[in-house]
Amino acid sequence: SFVEGAPLPGGGGGGSVPRPGSSSRLSMLVSQVTSPTRLIKARVSRAASSLLSEVEEDEALVFSRRMQSAYLLFLSWAYMALAQINVEYYTCTQTGDGRYFLDFDPTVECWVGYHQMLWPMAMMGTAVYVIGIPLYFAV
Repeated sequence: SFVEGAPLPGGGGGGSVPRPGSSSRLSMLVSQVTSPTRLIKARVSRAASSLLSEVEEDEALVFSRRMQSAYLLFLSWAYMALAQINVEYYTCTQTGDGRYFLDFDPTVECWVGYHQMLWPMAMMGTAVYVIGIPLYFAV
């Protein structure tokens, strides 16, 4: 006959004979022990992931601010060159025959043909560079 809790005869795996109903008690005990452990792991996991997302958001915010600062620095340095290039489109000199030619390129006649065709782009450049950049810094 077998004794409860005694090893199986012949070394059958080194286990013991289970008690009647002990598997349900064991599973209940295991579930009681593992449930809080699972709960703690889930809470720690959520806390860690929220902390990581906050760190990633902070790093992204710092990077974004640095890029904005670099962009503003570039605009402040480039403003005079961009404005001068744009204003050169409007600087024309009258010749003896009454026609106007660009100062920076005397082969282009002002307000005729190619010069007139590029006028809308020059106006957009004026709005963006000459007026828009100082307005952007003001806001």
